[in-house]
Amino acid sequence: MQYKQLTSEEINRRIRLRKKRRIARRKRRRRFISLLFFLILICSILLIRSCNNDFKAKTENNTSLKPSLSKDRFTVCIDAGHGEYDNGTYNENLDVYEKDIALDVSLKIGQILENQDINILYTRKDDTTPWKSQPDSLKGRCDISNNNNADIFVSIHCNYYDDSPKVRGSEVWCRFKDTEDEKLAKFISNNLTMINFTENRGLKYESEKKLFVLKNTNATSVLIELGYLSNNKDTKYLKSLEGKNKCARAISEAIIKYKDLINEDEQKL
Repeated sequence: MQYKQLTSEEINRRIRLRKKRRIARRKRRRRFISLLFFLILICSILLIRSCNNDFKAKTENNTSLKPSLSKDRFTVCIDAGHGEYDNGTYNENLDVYEKDIALDVSLKIGQILENQDINILYTRKDDTTPWKSQPDSLKGRCDISNNNNADIFVSIHCNYYDDSPKVRGSEVWCRFKDTEDEKLAKFISNNLTMINFTENRGLKYESEKKLFVLKNTNATSVLIELGYLSNNKDTKYLKSLEGKNKCARAISEAIIKYKDLINEDEQKL
């Protein structure tokens, strides 16, 4: 086999060709590394965002944040259900509207708590509301609590059952078990039971019925059904001055107990 002797020009051409190929390989390697780095960066961002969303969802759906006493004053938002054009439930025999009982008890709760140097927010203080529809009313009540960074949101209502006037009792609603909401709800339920004016129907949860004001407030939130206006015994008691005073006292003392518990927990830290 004979080998062709290369001229110096051909040798230089081959050297230049090899050099170009090396440069091309380096460029491809750099592009690959840059692309790989970019993909890793994008994946990292998406992973962090996903983790943040998961944490936010768990916080919103399964837990309630514990209030802190480190700010200036502990704040409670008291929501007297219904009002003005929205009467709520009605006992025709005794001529009693839910909106009136809810307002009277709410104002009494506020007076008791204010004497304990607790800051009080009211969603309404009389039989007028700034909202002209139920959806706006529900959202507006939540906004009052959220915009003022309330620690606790308590909504006062009365119940009604069309099928039987014999059904009676108090209920306290919260979203989920094992939350700050449930802790407060238990205190209130226990205190209402000690008045012994009606049956204790226990705690109720979102799995039984979704309630807008509980789902859309940032504070530790409960909704209280004081009794059934479809039942005359419950209605007579809730209509009476004694009944309103005792219910307000029971709820207020439960809120104070919950506040004191938070204070004890913070002192341990």
